[in-house]
Amino acid sequence: MGYMTRRTFVELGAIAGGFAALSGLAGCGSTSQASPASSAASSFVESVESVESASSSSASSSSASSAPTSSEAPQVYFTRALDSAGLQAVFAAIGRELGSGKIGVKLSSGEPGGNHCLKGDLIADLVHAVGGTIVECNTAYGGGRSSIAAHYQVAADHGFTAIADFQIMDEAGSLSLPVAGGLHLSEDLVGAAFSDYDGFLVL
Repeated sequence: MGYMTRRTFVELGAIAGGFAALSGLAGCGSTSQASPASSAASSFVESVESVESASSSSASSSSASSAPTSSEAPQVYFTRALDSAGLQAVFAAIGRELGSGKIGVKLSSGEPGGNHCLKGDLIADLVHAVGGTIVECNTAYGGGRSSIAAHYQVAADHGFTAIADFQIMDEAGSLSLPVAGGLHLSEDLVGAAFSDYDGFLVL
């Protein structure tokens, strides 16, 4: 299996027209005290200034052989506040309005018995703020999220159904989205429930 660097990930996100909201990294055993939203926003703004200047430097030194980039350098947002307030500060700084329609919050609910997923107490306030339903599709590789019943159980076990409605988007099949001018693909298959939503927040 191949791996992609953070820089490649951000560049590909820019190509797709997306925004990347990356928090500062901390070890699994580290502890941090929750800080107020105003403090999170303040440290966030300081970080943005240094990251924007680093983005400009790296953009000017990128080689011709790297992945194609959009006309603007990608923006990466950092926060040292690894808590609910910090997450909401990053989302507010991105400045994207999701509207008042039906919003899907896409995330990975994680494999059964594992802990590689976002925690409910971190994301609950943001999910509620956007009026979101947590959404995910069944996995194509087998495992504990490849069937509907088992997938809903994992979502419950990992605390997602306790904080918001949860929907498996391909529970009723798939929907084909045409890909215009695709190099390798002419369509993208998504869960049939995709069309029920007016917008998505990807965590």
